[in-house]
Amino acid sequence: MLTKTLADFYLNHRDKHKPEEVLIDLNVRSLSGDIQGNGTITQLIKEPSLIHKQKLIELAKNEISKKALQDDLSNKFLVAVKFGKGKKLYEYGMAALRPCVTSETASKFGVNWGDLLKETKIPYKKRTELLATYKEQAENALQQFSCK
Repeated sequence: MLTKTLADFYLNHRDKHKPEEVLIDLNVRSLSGDIQGNGTITQLIKEPSLIHKQKLIELAKNEISKKALQDDLSNKFLVAVKFGKGKKLYEYGMAALRPCVTSETASKFGVNWGDLLKETKIPYKKRTELLATYKEQAENALQQFSCK
């Protein structure tokens, strides 16, 4: 999972002039935690009307979603996200979402999924060395509290 918002990701993407290619089928997570788990962007709502946005702001249950619906980028488009196996779509301003890297979407982030997995795994030898070091540090730190 990335720490930037979907808006940051999109605005800094080399293909931002092709929003459908960049955003459709991208996995995202709500920053507000109003819906648990990942969702998938299924469509873009281009140039939403002021009335439509106002209705969404009134329905929003948290400040993150409300603020995201009021930013400049949400004037250009909103994203419709499907969570889980349900059919319901939720409309968001992009600043209220965080993109998630998956095996299917890694290429949109400019990374190779296999290489990413390799980099996130610590080899067995290195892991055992680290654990031994951490154990020693913990023992040294706790030694002052021993009852000898």
